[in-house]
Amino acid sequence: MMSYLSALLLLTTLASHIISNQQTSARILLPSEAAKELIRGGIPRMFISSYICLIKSESNFDTRKKTGPGHKASYSYGILQISSDKWCSAFRPGGVCRKNCNDFLDDDIQDDIACAKIIANQEGFKYWKGWVKSCKNNNFTSVSSRLRKQSNMDNDRFRRLGIGREIEVSEEDLSTK
Repeated sequence: MMSYLSALLLLTTLASHIISNQQTSARILLPSEAAKELIRGGIPRMFISSYICLIKSESNFDTRKKTGPGHKASYSYGILQISSDKWCSAFRPGGVCRKNCNDFLDDDIQDDIACAKIIANQEGFKYWKGWVKSCKNNNFTSVSSRLRKQSNMDNDRFRRLGIGREIEVSEEDLSTK
């Protein structure tokens, strides 16, 4: 029979391994990459600029960002800073989005986007303090042109570095109309 201390050590080692694997799979997205992921996640094109501003203000495009404790000792997770207070659970799938909050700390942001769509449908963008502070009264027509310029700069940089990766963000993808 395994002793209590041995079991605790094994559990701690396993948890440490899981956490370290999550952290290595996280990254900081380029705005053009975030836009493509949002489109892939089913965000209507007219809201892409709002979500890009939201992501910039909440996490600065960092998929592994975790902040807290906040209201009711909750933490906020991932690129969209989704709170454990209501939307997810810290140790098991739960909350309104039925997700483990730690699932929002990797570089696959499709689950973050799915939960953000639920939040936006129930509470609107006003849920995110960063959006209220930084994005609410902004004119997003210039955001689309900045993203297109950033996408072109990224492509030029990749070409100079010999990386054969093109980031394609079309006018239609970034339309705010």
